[in-house]
Amino acid sequence: MEEKLIDILTEATKEKKLNLGLFLDKYVLWWYDDRENERKCNLDVQLSLLKKVIDKPNDVRNLLTNSNVRGRKFREKMIKDIRLSISSNFIPIPLKDKADNFYKKKMDHLLDILSQIGFHIEYLPDRRSGLTLNWRLAINLGAASVYETSLLFHRNYSVPYIPGSAVKGVTRHWAILKFFEEAKCENWEEISCVEKILENASEEDVKLPLEKFQEKYTFKEDKKKIKPSEKLYYFFKQNHKKIKEIQEIFGTQGKKGEVIFFDALPIIEQKNDFIVLDVMNVHYKPYYEKGETPGDWHNPTPIFFLAVEKGTK
Repeated sequence: MEEKLIDILTEATKEKKLNLGLFLDKYVLWWYDDRENERKCNLDVQLSLLKKVIDKPNDVRNLLTNSNVRGRKFREKMIKDIRLSISSNFIPIPLKDKADNFYKKKMDHLLDILSQIGFHIEYLPDRRSGLTLNWRLAINLGAASVYETSLLFHRNYSVPYIPGSAVKGVTRHWAILKFFEEAKCENWEEISCVEKILENASEEDVKLPLEKFQEKYTFKEDKKKIKPSEKLYYFFKQNHKKIKEIQEIFGTQGKKGEVIFFDALPIIEQKNDFIVLDVMNVHYKPYYEKGETPGDWHNPTPIFFLAVEKGTK
């Protein structure tokens, strides 16, 4: 098994058909610190293994008995996971050759099960065709990675995706902006008060006088205080039922939301490459790193990174 793993890693690396960041993140990224009783990121182990894959592939077998990897049971589970996944995730086949969107069928099956046990399922009107990116998508660029930059890949399906938590966050942010817009607040900073209201408000707050309401929902940041306006106060009193609906969807500080947001997975069209190479150009590296005067004589430093192409659904 170890030899097969080494062969696959080596061939995939040479052919540039395996995202080593995804592989290493799945099996090596975390180690266990008994002293602090928590998992920690061990990027050094990743970098060490990456070098071995490129320079001395046979040394990869040391990973499976590495004392830094937590315990015998953890190593056995890792080996078992690799055995289960090796036929699909790590055989070096270009992604678009096996892009049958099988995860979409899995999701439909999951939704059917949830519906049968009592969950109410709602679909977007254009769910089958999907929502389309109007520009390139890059998630998790700053995460620890053996590459200069990172891109978030699904650990089971090996495709880039938007986590359900991010989908929920974006939708919640839209709800906050919509509420702020309808309240017709004149001070943009009041949006912080709106967020605080949506997170904490109760039906009892409708009875609060203006002064008490402002005191409760004043947003404090460092030494700055942002007080909700009288206009926001009366809008709250007239729309407290709408606030309750928003809270039921997204939750509050004391209660989780009742709506489950699933991951957003790409609809892969085999005729198109949906993972592309993008670039950022740092123009003043000596200025940022050494504090030198920025000038046109500095050479740009291109940094390439993976992104999901615009137009992807």
